[in-house]
Amino acid sequence: MKKIMMQRLTKRNTSGKEVEGNYTLPNTNNQPTLTYPIRKTIRQEDLNFLNCFALPYEQVKKHVIPQLKKEELKILKEENSSINIIVKDEDTREAFDTMKLKRRGKNYGLMGPWMFNFVNRRSLNIGQQIGFEYKNEIWHFSVIKR
Repeated sequence: MKKIMMQRLTKRNTSGKEVEGNYTLPNTNNQPTLTYPIRKTIRQEDLNFLNCFALPYEQVKKHVIPQLKKEELKILKEENSSINIIVKDEDTREAFDTMKLKRRGKNYGLMGPWMFNFVNRRSLNIGQQIGFEYKNEIWHFSVIKR
C-alpha cells in the first residue's frame, strides 16, 4: 500500500501561537469549496472485507463520468473494468493512490484497501454518512455525519 502524505496546515491564534488541526485550504483561483455531491450512508455490506465499496450509480454518472479523460471512459465501458484513482481524505489530509474505480454492469465501486485505508483508520460504522467529490482528478472523501 502506498500512502501519499498531504501538507498539514496550521493556523495561528490571536496571540501568534500555532494551533494544530485540519483546516480547509484557502479558496484559490476562485475554485468552489467541496460540497460532496456523492453521498452514502454506510451499510453492513460496505464493511465486508471481500466486497468493493458500492457507489450510488446515478450520482457517479452525473458528477464524475463527465469529468473523466477519454482513455478512462473507454476503459470503464468494458465490463468488469477499472481505472486507478487517488482518494484524498479531506478530514485527515491524507491521500491514497492504491484505489480503483470499478464498473460492473450498471454499478460503480471503489476497489482496493477500502477496509484499511478508510473503514478501520477512520472507525467507520453502519449508519454514518460519507461524501465524495471528484475534482481535478482526485476523489475527495469526508465523513459527513457520525
